[in-house]
Amino acid sequence: ASKYQNINAVFVVKKLPVGFNGITNVIIPDSISAIGKDAFEGNELTSIDIPDAVTIIPRRAFTSNNLTNLVIPSNVVSIGSNAFANNSLTNIIIPGNVATIGFGSFAGNELTNVTISNGITSILLCSIKVKFL
Repeated sequence: ASKYQNINAVFVVKKLPVGFNGITNVIIPDSISAIGKDAFEGNELTSIDIPDAVTIIPRRAFTSNNLTNLVIPSNVVSIGSNAFANNSLTNIIIPGNVATIGFGSFAGNELTNVTISNGITSILLCSIKVKFL
């Protein structure tokens, strides 16, 4: 079975095509417009470039990796539950087009700086675990 699905010439990364494989680096082509649930879960990714065409980052898409750096594209409107949980993120910038952030989206990271732009209408409980120093 293919790891990609072609829908009207737009490619979608399917659920768990590369999950739990010890992958440290991945390049997602600009032709990818959607990422499946759990797609890259449980690898050893240290950074990821999400294409601008992606509008939704689904649940557990990048959970349990070693991400230290993250740029969320400005076209993203929703970040699913546990999407980036259990990584090594210290800084995140959430762009203004993001309307919802799911439960536990950034839980289990070492966040020291979080910037949330105007436009967010819903942040579910425990989306971002905050440490007060």
